[in-house]
Amino acid sequence: PITPIAQIGPSTLRETGAIRWSQPVREPANHVYPANSTQHSSRDGRDSLAASFSTKPSEMRDTEPTLSDRRVPQLSRFDTEQVRPDRASILALQGVPSGHRLSEVAERLVADAIEETVRLADPQAVSLELTPSEFRFVLEGEGHNSTPNPVEEVAARADHSRLFILTLGLPISRRIASLFEGRDPALGCTLDVAASAIAERVADRLQAAFEWELSEASGARSKAVMRYSPGYCGWHLSGQRRLFSALDASSIGVSINESCLMIPIKSISGVMLAGEPRIHFFKNDYAFCEECQTKNCRERIRELSRR
Repeated sequence: PITPIAQIGPSTLRETGAIRWSQPVREPANHVYPANSTQHSSRDGRDSLAASFSTKPSEMRDTEPTLSDRRVPQLSRFDTEQVRPDRASILALQGVPSGHRLSEVAERLVADAIEETVRLADPQAVSLELTPSEFRFVLEGEGHNSTPNPVEEVAARADHSRLFILTLGLPISRRIASLFEGRDPALGCTLDVAASAIAERVADRLQAAFEWELSEASGARSKAVMRYSPGYCGWHLSGQRRLFSALDASSIGVSINESCLMIPIKSISGVMLAGEPRIHFFKNDYAFCEECQTKNCRERIRELSRR
């Protein structure tokens, strides 16, 4: 379902046409993958996360390889027909009760939004697997995370972590903005929801591919993978800065602004943490859980518990 895959090196972008993750390209031992062009100094004075990976602080000097020794970022493209949003998911995101009968006008809005999403979206993702110490450094961010938080606790028990950034591209975001600015906010709202639905489906497929890869590599039962993003579960939104420094998203046209919001708006960033299902089981009794409006983690944990 994910075609094609490309490998990103320091100066090349090579299409492979593979269905799954392509094999890593080894860079010279002294190569450090360039950080995102929008760089932010870390608290200990280093200019970028890439520099911190090549020269680790004392607490990170262990037997694990530096970033330059590991696989390079992986670029994935997705067929929009394979991640086409359906009517039910769009209505659920809009808060419409299951089984509720829509007017002909509303049904046409949903149908038009689905077709426009499939036509305009260009789903792409870039991802990179990190060692535990590398991800701890990314997660630490600027020191604004809530403590304790489930991301830190799950990461401490995870076997694998892969950063990711995905986007639907600029055209669909521009179309949504133009509808809101014009005289069709109803279609703009529905298209906005349909785009969110397809972005989640892209994230689900990226996660499924990571699970498949881990299963193929180990020859054993697949790991349980869940996604966690800055701005949720106690991971402060400012964590975007280190995430974007570690994973150059310019290859898929994504950047962050001064408020750490992503451009284009229909983009998702975060980490996929893999391990035994039980590592993801946590109660929603953290201080920040009361402020959460989605509670999506509850359904994902229930899905894992049924495995």
